[in-house]
Amino acid sequence: DIYIFSEAQNGGTEAAKALGRGAHAPGEFYPSSIPYEVAMENVRGHYAIDLYNKNTPEHASLGFGEDDTGVYSKRYQRVF
Repeated sequence: DIYIFSEAQNGGTEAAKALGRGAHAPGEFYPSSIPYEVAMENVRGHYAIDLYNKNTPEHASLGFGEDDTGVYSKRYQRVF
């Protein structure tokens, strides 16, 4: 996964970890980290490659969204 942030302070390691854990990870297990919802709204672009998915191995979007959970940022727009 490649995440694109418009602000350098929003694109740190903690934001990438929060996005990697996903929306399903309870916040009380990671109290010192950035909340998933905050990290998700700061993403301006997202590109991912899934080598296990033979039909659509790559996808890109403006904003951030998870098709599996149905959680999307306010500015989400799928590119491909």
